[in-house]
Amino acid sequence: MKKSSKNWLLPLVAIALAIGGAFATNLNTNDNMLSTGYATVHMPCDTPVDCSTVPGLACKAPSGQIAYGKINPNDGFCPVILYRK
Repeated sequence: MKKSSKNWLLPLVAIALAIGGAFATNLNTNDNMLSTGYATVHMPCDTPVDCSTVPGLACKAPSGQIAYGKINPNDGFCPVILYRK
């Protein structure tokens, strides 16, 4: 009787660990990766644009200028490279 319980218990434990591991490694959400970029239209960093921190294509304003992020929201310059969301 004990041998038959071992036969189904080990695969069940392996499946439970696999499911738990899949959820544990998928903790990043899009909310954590969104960032506000700023494009220079009339003055430096004057036009806010929704961007992402996930590497990809450069984030651009609707008018075509590349948008960059600020280190501090009160800064007047935008040195941080951001990407399209």
